[in-house]
Formats: sequence, structure tokens, C-alpha cells
Amino acid sequence: MNMKVDLCGVTLNNPVMTASGTFGSGAEYSEFVDLNKLGAVVTKGVANVPWQGNPTPRVAEVYGGMLNAVGLQNPGIDLFIERDIPFLKKYDTKIVVNVCGHSTEEYIEVENSRNYSSLLASSRYSLLRSSSTIVEIIEAY
Repeated sequence: MNMKVDLCGVTLNNPVMTASGTFGSGAEYSEFVDLNKLGAVVTKGVANVPWQGNPTPRVAEVYGGMLNAVGLQNPGIDLFIERDIPFLKKYDTKIVVNVCGHSTEEYIEVENSRNYSSLLASSRYSLLRSSSTIVEIIEAY
């Protein structure tokens, strides 16, 4: 059955995507989920520099569920591109990179970083913009 969908000009094998922040950058869940069966892996937020995130406790149980405040802990764009992108490119799925920052300038620093620019130069990609985040869909040749 053909499950392909078009997402802003990028063809996904199917409409199933992970939610940013809940799936790490894919490696954390790869022994539990066949990443080849996903339409896309949406990474957790990646900033211009590593962020430690919030101090513990980060999760609190409340009536009807839980609250979390991880604080967008992430390795920064350079380590992310060095470690996580090569891992994800081994799979037949699209990579959606959630870029995060505290300011417009920090978003721009990610996009202007040497490693990020090299990644985009070596890939076909589409840029999606929303009011709160910038997401890159990267397709390997």
C-alpha cells in the first residue's frame, strides 16, 4: 500500500513522524522502533551551543498527568551534526531538525555555523517556518 505523503514539497514514505523532544535524536529509541518504518524522525531542539537544561526535578506528577520542564537540553549544533546526523542517515526516513534558540540571533547562529552550512550544502532540504520554531527537513542524496 502506498502511504507516501507530501509535506511542503518533501515526500515522506508515510505520515508517521515522531514528536520533537519525545524521541531524542532517534538513536535513543532505535532498538525499540524500526526507524525505517517512520515517515520522519523529528529531532529534539538543537541550539547554537550545548544547553544543560533545567536542574532536577524536571518532571512532576499532577492530577490528570504530569508536567515537565526539561529546558531543551541538547548537545549543540556541532556535536549534533557530527554524531546524530550520520546515525540518522543510515535509515530510509526523512530527518526533521528542530532548531531552537532564545533569540533570533541564536537561530541565525545555528544556521550560520560552519557544520550546519556544510550539512545543507551536501543535502537537498526544505525549510519550514512556524511561529515558534524553525524546522529543517533534510534529504540525503
